[in-house]
Amino acid sequence: MPRPNLIAVFRKFPKEIFRVNNGPSVKLRVQSPYRQTYDIVAKQNGLVEAKALDPETYVAPNGASMRPNSVYQQSLVSWRFRGSDVIVYSVPKGTSLPRDLVLVHERTDHYSLQPAEQMTIDSKFSSVW
Repeated sequence: MPRPNLIAVFRKFPKEIFRVNNGPSVKLRVQSPYRQTYDIVAKQNGLVEAKALDPETYVAPNGASMRPNSVYQQSLVSWRFRGSDVIVYSVPKGTSLPRDLVLVHERTDHYSLQPAEQMTIDSKFSSVW
């Protein structure tokens, strides 16, 4: 039996969730032929699709990675992210999202803040944090 591509989609944060970032600006890595790891897929016209609206066809990744206070999250903060510019953003449980964003629980302790409607990569994601 194939593994589900996502566990759940939320319009409110179900628990306190964190984003570890290098510096104050969250910059998502857009997929390209020259990049092995990426955060989001943009079409040639620069638009990002709302992929998580259909769990049957959902393919990760498609947004900003976030995690609850798990063992892996603690490792990100304590030794995986290095340097003086590391910032940990915290979003409290119960925080509502604007209509154009959703929080996707993709696997284990991994969540992703994603578009709920088509948008440009710079529009919402650059101003969320």
